[in-house]
Amino acid sequence: DTYALDITSHALGGIITGLLYKKINLHLSPKHVLAVGYLYGMVSLIVLCIQNLFLMYFSGFLMGISTYIVSVMNASLIQIYTPVDKSARTFSIFKCLSFLASPLGIVIAGALGEYMNLGYVFAIYGLLMSAAVLGSFLLEKTPVPAQNN
Repeated sequence: DTYALDITSHALGGIITGLLYKKINLHLSPKHVLAVGYLYGMVSLIVLCIQNLFLMYFSGFLMGISTYIVSVMNASLIQIYTPVDKSARTFSIFKCLSFLASPLGIVIAGALGEYMNLGYVFAIYGLLMSAAVLGSFLLEKTPVPAQNN
């Protein structure tokens, strides 16, 4: 039941964000939307430091918000900033790196969890996520103009 509720809270965060995303996107620039997405992920990881069952569900909800925003923004930014003839290659490289990073992060977290309290592991990942928040503000490149076919 715990796992099912955790996954449900994650899904609810994503669904609610999906319903509100258009309004969010109208009021913020792409770099700010991406920063907000990473910020929700960072807060989600920091909330996990407390190691409380209710807060785990709340963290899952926040991570659902983060996952939705970051996924949509990553795809959008690749389309905005990548020339059309390089978009397929860019998407495939991005997906490969994403798929490799996830299990690598799990292995590192597992190894760290053997030697320290899991709360500290989540805090470390939260701090790493803060770098993504700050990095989002560096997005200043001019979008690639649309090509006429």
